[in-house]
Amino acid sequence: MAPSKTAETAAVVLRERLLSVSAGLGQAVRWVRRERFPGLPSDVDEGLPALSLPTASDPDVSIVIPAYGKCATTWACLQSLAQAKTDVPFEVIVVDDASPDRTARVLSSVGGLKLHENPKNLGFIGSCNVGADLAKAKWLCLLNNDTRVTDNWLDELVATFEQHPEAGMVGARLLFPDGRLQEAGGTVFRDGSTSHFGRNRDPARPEFGFVREVDFCSGACLLLPRSLYRELGGFDAHYAPAYCEDVDLAFRVRARGLSVLYQPLCRVVHYEGVTHGRDLDRGVKRYQRINRDKLRARFQETLRASHPAPGRRTAVAADRRLGPGLLVLSPDAASATELSAAPTRFASLPRLRALRKLGWKVAVFARNGLPLDYARGGIETLGPPYVSSKLSPIVGSRAATLDVCWCDDGPFVAILHEVIRVTAGHLKSVVSVGAVGELGEQGLARVASADLIVAPDADNAAALQARAPALNVISATVSDEDLACALRALTERR
Repeated sequence: MAPSKTAETAAVVLRERLLSVSAGLGQAVRWVRRERFPGLPSDVDEGLPALSLPTASDPDVSIVIPAYGKCATTWACLQSLAQAKTDVPFEVIVVDDASPDRTARVLSSVGGLKLHENPKNLGFIGSCNVGADLAKAKWLCLLNNDTRVTDNWLDELVATFEQHPEAGMVGARLLFPDGRLQEAGGTVFRDGSTSHFGRNRDPARPEFGFVREVDFCSGACLLLPRSLYRELGGFDAHYAPAYCEDVDLAFRVRARGLSVLYQPLCRVVHYEGVTHGRDLDRGVKRYQRINRDKLRARFQETLRASHPAPGRRTAVAADRRLGPGLLVLSPDAASATELSAAPTRFASLPRLRALRKLGWKVAVFARNGLPLDYARGGIETLGPPYVSSKLSPIVGSRAATLDVCWCDDGPFVAILHEVIRVTAGHLKSVVSVGAVGELGEQGLARVASADLIVAPDADNAAALQARAPALNVISATVSDEDLACALRALTERR
């Protein structure tokens, strides 16, 4: 190899290593600087300040909080409800489950709170159902007392139903107080065991940052129509006093033809283990194992038919509901707002959302990020520092879950086809082109290797097809369904 070529290759290798190191440092810095949340006040602290909750004569949401003891823990939850920003009017119902401490006395002084005292202990499930019977709003939010909510949490939960009409129940992104991810939705395995996706990971990673369908979301924070909860009979006393009732409810919601969705923009801090501890052999916590067996017995046919075997990689199991994978590669842009209309030509947000609803798992690589509407639409956003800026690692690291890559015509196309050839030969490529009259012979040769070419309209598609009959061309004006069929046909030509 000529010295100049050797030097050029060495420079490329060095640059890629530096980019990798830079990305790693960026992730480390984000992790160190991650948001942390305050601890809980002591239950022996008699000096809890006065507290008042917002009131609404016609609330949209009824928030039901069961409580047994741990008075200051419940107070901290209510304090977060009073302080967190939201435009959604709500009411708060605390069901005191015959607490042995001063819970009822302390909470009776909280302004705007509807406090119900059970005459005898009913357990978590019974208390949730009592609270739901007292609710009057359209939406029912079940919230643990060992939680703190954050700004806009309720707005995002409610809006999910507007953006995803197929939703029957929505859960939150749960965080540990030190900022680690506790749960980004849950997976149920064939033996009835469960796994919390992303547990102890960095919550800012892209795989945890978009709305997705899940097997279940933790009952620490759930939102669903109050009418649906009543029709289903609420949490099932079969699992009394607690544990697995949230998983069971998710199965019954799906049996109605509705989806259970995870909403990452609703961030809730969960002080796990405060109420029932962590020992699986003592107290209420022991029902976690007992009720897993009940769950498996009740849904054994469904579990065998459509749930992964235990031990399967959590990420793969969590993705199994999302269908074939589409990666959209955006051009460089000065800011995310320049990508808000379409990260690549003809791949607009409405179109990508439509593909998502038609069964595709859609991810967009955008070096400068994308507006949150992409995450709300169920679209994953990839970019630094969690995803390399180099095309080869982007494609190579996700080859197992990708089927199609889509980009604009330009120098990027040749690079993409070379990357596909070297790292993921099964992938199909889609290239968007401009007016055919502006596509010279060099441009035609560049896009000729694409498995599908998207032209601006029917006239340009016809002109390109006439010019190069061997090409697979489609108009950008076709319906979402026709585009989805064309993409799926590519995956069947492996």
